[in-house]
Formats: sequence, C-alpha cells, structure tokens
Amino acid sequence: MPPLFDDIMDTQGGSGFDSIFADDPQDKATTSFSYNPQPTPKQPVNQDNGVDKPVILHMIKITLLYFDYTTNKYTSYGAAGCCLLRTKEGYKFHVYKKQDEPYVSVIMKEDFSFTISGKFGMIKDESNRTWSLQFQDTKTLQHFARLVTIIKFLVAPEQKLVDMTINEGKGEPLEEGDKVAIRYIGNYLEINSGESTNKMPMKVGEQFGSNMKKKKALRFKIGAGEVIKGLEQAIVGMKGKESSKFMIIPPHLGYGSNSTDVPPNSILCYYVVIEKSKKVESMSSPATPSDAMSVGTRSRSNSIAIEGQPVQMIGIGEYSPSNPTSSSSSQQQQQQP
Repeated sequence: MPPLFDDIMDTQGGSGFDSIFADDPQDKATTSFSYNPQPTPKQPVNQDNGVDKPVILHMIKITLLYFDYTTNKYTSYGAAGCCLLRTKEGYKFHVYKKQDEPYVSVIMKEDFSFTISGKFGMIKDESNRTWSLQFQDTKTLQHFARLVTIIKFLVAPEQKLVDMTINEGKGEPLEEGDKVAIRYIGNYLEINSGESTNKMPMKVGEQFGSNMKKKKALRFKIGAGEVIKGLEQAIVGMKGKESSKFMIIPPHLGYGSNSTDVPPNSILCYYVVIEKSKKVESMSSPATPSDAMSVGTRSRSNSIAIEGQPVQMIGIGEYSPSNPTSSSSSQQQQQQP
C-alpha cells in the first residue's frame, strides 16, 4: 500500500450539488442519450494483476477516532489512510496506519453500514466497535460516501435499491400519501471502462437531468405513481425538510426495459434533497372542500394543485405513457410545462 502521507486526497469535482456527482467538469448535464446500459458486475472477480495482492480502488487521508461506550469518550488515533479495496474475499473497507497494521478491515457485505454526519463518517467493525472518520470537508466525504454506495449496490442482491442518507434534515419522516417538493440530480450508473484496474468497477456517469437551478421544485404525492417506484421507495422515511439522500435505482424500479425516456434497462443514480413537504391528512380530521385543492386534487388541466398552486407534473423521474411500471394508465398521463 502507498505511504500514508502521499498526496492521496481526491478533491476533483465542481462546487455545490453538482460536485457530488461530477468527477470531472465535463461530466455535466447533456441532452445526448448515447449511454448504452451494460450488465452490472456483481461480486469482484479476481483479475490477474501479476501479484496476489488487494487492488486499491480508492484511498484517502482521514483522522481516525474511536468511541468507547464504557467511558462515553472518543480517543483520537490521528492521521490514517482509508481505502476501498478489491480482494479475493470481496470488497473491503480498510483503515490503517501502517501497511500491515490495520485499525479496521471489514468485508463490505449487503449489511455493511457506513453513515455520515457533517465531516464525519461512522463505521462499525466486525467486533461491533464504532469508529469515526473525520474527512477534510463535507464535499470530500460525500464523494467517498457515493463510492461506498456503489460498492453496496454491487454486493447487494440483484435488482435491489440501495441508498445512503447524506443529510438527515428535520421534521417528521415522510410516509406514503405525503406531498413533497424535491430538488434532484439524475445520472446513469455506468461500467468504468478505464484501462487501469485500480478503479471502481462502476461510476456515476452521464447526467440526464437536474432541477437544481430551476425555479420550481418537482412536486408529487408519495405512492400515487407520479414518479418512478424507486424514487418513491427511497424517499419514504426521509425527514420532511432539508434531508438529502444518494440512491441507486435498478431498472425494474426505474424506467424498465421498454422505456423511451431513457435507454432501456438503465441503472439510475439520484441525489435528492427534500425542499418541503406536507403530511397526509389525519383520518380524525378530514379535509374541507377548500383544503382538498391544497393537498393535491387533480384539476381540469390535468395538473396537481399543491398549496393552492397548480403545478404541471413533469420532470426526470416521472412516468410517461410508455412506462410499463406505472400502477395505472391514468397515473402515467403527464403534461408538458
């Protein structure tokens, strides 16, 4: 493994929300649909790299802290290296001071847990001990969290939705029936075709849509079939305001195999921020006729009225009439703005 204090910081990307997705400034939005989905590589296959050693997919310098529940105190271990590895046993999360003296070395299985808060990432080792990793800044941590999520997608059972909370937000958890307004960035998940083996097997690729800079957020009712199923499933449980999540959606929870909106069988990556929400009305307090329009009745113009304002339902992540995964044909009918 390279020396700990080499220049291993990965600080590529743009600024703001876009930097969470773009490894390169050229990886910005495009109107071209040149992307060709390929079979998803699952557990790593041992590639013959000439030596029987782990392959470094990504590494970064962090400050390592250990939380002792008996004393309720943190112990700092100072600067350490943090690696994502491909090994004979599978993908591995590896934190070390010296090459042969790891602090943490965990096989990344389906139940592998990595959570983030501010500039800190938290992980439990195989002995159920909690370790905190302090990153240089939140942008660097979010980029790393995205890579961890990609690996979790690769090791998860086929066709499973995988996500990671970026910011917990505030408010009550969202439920089916709630109204939400979201900001999003959508990208394809693509095979990494780079010549070097020291890279992630898949990467966040071409961006197919974003409303981060648009005047209006995308608004819909959770569970009503107004957006793709994977997006609805991932949003359930998020806090109702300012929460954010990175998610990877398999084709059957996205646009499927017969879509004309995106290439068939596309694996989709979304970064979603909940801008605001409205809880479903309680059964003990039914809505009045005037309230009905504010919680999402359909108007004559086939739009959804939210908070008294008719909003045309259109945007990346919504159903089209050609989408076979819609729960009903009436839910598929969307109007252009």
